[in-house]
Amino acid sequence: MARVTGKAAAMYVNNGGGWAYVADLYDWVCDTELVLLDASIKGDSAERHMVSHTRGRLSAKRYIENAGVAALGDFLTPGVRLDFAVVVLDPALPGTPAPTGFSTNTTAKIQGTGFVTTSHITAPRGMATDEVEIQMDTVPVIT
Repeated sequence: MARVTGKAAAMYVNNGGGWAYVADLYDWVCDTELVLLDASIKGDSAERHMVSHTRGRLSAKRYIENAGVAALGDFLTPGVRLDFAVVVLDPALPGTPAPTGFSTNTTAKIQGTGFVTTSHITAPRGMATDEVEIQMDTVPVIT
């Protein structure tokens, strides 16, 4: 269906306690896909399909600028369904990010729900990075 990518955004999550800013992303990808089931029968001259459901994944990366900052996986508790928002045009930045800042239609954002499937920290020779992947369980709203 759609693949939306970006190089800079603010990430907010809500796992039941209200919206909270968790990361300044430097790379992110939102993939959504429509799953089709085979509906062909013997003798069909063309392959036929039936619409089943959608599925999607959000992959996000950030640099770890301070050793005292918690990993994304600490904010995004595995096994807990959460709301997420990747905000491309955050009116609060470069100042202090405010969760209420993306509640208007003046921002470009991707918002949805899902579960954290992977989260890891890498520390190559350059800057340490933190990555997280969220498996979506709804179709994300892209505005």
